[in-house]
Amino acid sequence: GGRRNKQWYQRRVRGKWNKSEEDQLKSNARDYLEYHNTTLAEVFSMKMKDAKPFFDHCSRGVDRSFVAVKKKCIRMFDEKNQLGAYTEDEVSRLKVLDLEICSENRYAEIGRVIGRSAGSVRDRLTKVGTKLPSRNRDRWSDEEIKAFEDAQDKFGDDWKKISELVGTRTWKQCAKRAEVARKKPAELNEDEQVILLEILDKEPVHFIDEINWKGIPEKWPYELDPQIDGNMLKEKFFRLMQYRVPFYSHLSYSDIIELLMEHFCKPRRDKSKKQSEMINESIKVEVVD
Repeated sequence: GGRRNKQWYQRRVRGKWNKSEEDQLKSNARDYLEYHNTTLAEVFSMKMKDAKPFFDHCSRGVDRSFVAVKKKCIRMFDEKNQLGAYTEDEVSRLKVLDLEICSENRYAEIGRVIGRSAGSVRDRLTKVGTKLPSRNRDRWSDEEIKAFEDAQDKFGDDWKKISELVGTRTWKQCAKRAEVARKKPAELNEDEQVILLEILDKEPVHFIDEINWKGIPEKWPYELDPQIDGNMLKEKFFRLMQYRVPFYSHLSYSDIIELLMEHFCKPRRDKSKKQSEMINESIKVEVVD
């Protein structure tokens, strides 16, 4: 499959566009604009996912890749893309706007401010982005994390203000860190794993499929993290079973629970028992003294 796709890609025309291809491109673009009753200015002000049907239509009858058609359309039809090289003032302004404007469609918004196309702004920012003075690409330090958390508690999702308070990170880096933190799944610690097994050990079932996982969090001795629901506990149990119980598919539910309890619960009980004995001995020694 991959080899066939590669051969298909290599058969596509590459290199300089000829006049017949450009005429076909113009005809396709004109048909699309007339049918949808829109203008080129409106098309090039859209997000890429909204403008994609236009480029798809333009590629009809043209033996070029989608990326090549899109780039050619931008060069031929987008008036704001034909303004020449960026001046030093434009580049400086671009850096400032990239830090100030915080939105999904920021390239289009920056383009409207400086009079350039969204694609041109995006391409130019990829060249100057690493030179932004306040960007720090190292691992987040403890001071930065604390400043970020304090700023997020104060400003919520106002990434511009959070970035200003952190001082060493751009608003995009702050937004990315918050997004990763939200997606990071909650984990059970060792004590919570033991509690889960003790709850499952008391379940009046004979097969794993009979467990009501939605009701397990309600049987917890204290309030759980909101991210920890029945599905997450089910996933955690299956993970423990797969890694800690050999040939689990050939064992009964009670045998699986017994093995997991022996692996996780017994060592902790023995440890707590040993600690209790040590405390009792120390108390006896003090009494004797």
